[in-house]
Amino acid sequence: MRDTIFYFTDLEGTILREEDGKFDKEEFKKLLEQLAKLQESLNATVKINIVSPIYMDQMKMLVNLFDNQIAEFNKTSSTDRLEQINSAVAFPKETYSGGDYTYDVIEPFPGRILDGGERGKEVYVRNWMEAYPDAKLYIYAGNGRNDILAMKRVKANPKGFVICPKNSRTEVKEIAHFVSNKEDLEGVIDGLEKINGAVRQRSNKRNKDPEEDFENR
Repeated sequence: MRDTIFYFTDLEGTILREEDGKFDKEEFKKLLEQLAKLQESLNATVKINIVSPIYMDQMKMLVNLFDNQIAEFNKTSSTDRLEQINSAVAFPKETYSGGDYTYDVIEPFPGRILDGGERGKEVYVRNWMEAYPDAKLYIYAGNGRNDILAMKRVKANPKGFVICPKNSRTEVKEIAHFVSNKEDLEGVIDGLEKINGAVRQRSNKRNKDPEEDFENR
């Protein structure tokens, strides 16, 4: 059985452009390329988890969009195939009363959304990390204040890495292992490139802490 890499990502300002919410297919392909490289280098399966307090209907459309892009990437790439979206968390409509819901990979957002989703994001990330304590890596990409608790949760783990783009809040930049000088998805790709570089360094210096490799780049 292969090891697991968890990739947690916010949406706005990371996958979607913060300015107008636009999605760039070519940039997303570059993201997938970096995840595929990481998957191959560590002989592990990347599980992509979307962490954003949007409504379930919106999340369903985005998950379908991302899954289609992953399927297309797998057809045209010579790298190891990537799995489609492993899980996403979204806020139910006001009419939602608990119990069953229809979107297999989309979980109801934990708790209330009054704090902008900060606590719910942390709970969601913590649940996955506790369910897979032996994962190879945990990576979190975000840029907003409601990412802070989840980022701290990931950073506290010796196998956790936190990356953020240039368009991140000051408090987020203070937590991240790597702050890119590029914005939005380009900045996240930049961060994943650094992680891939750290993995390559670690393969050549097995007695060195991978986090130290990453922070020294």
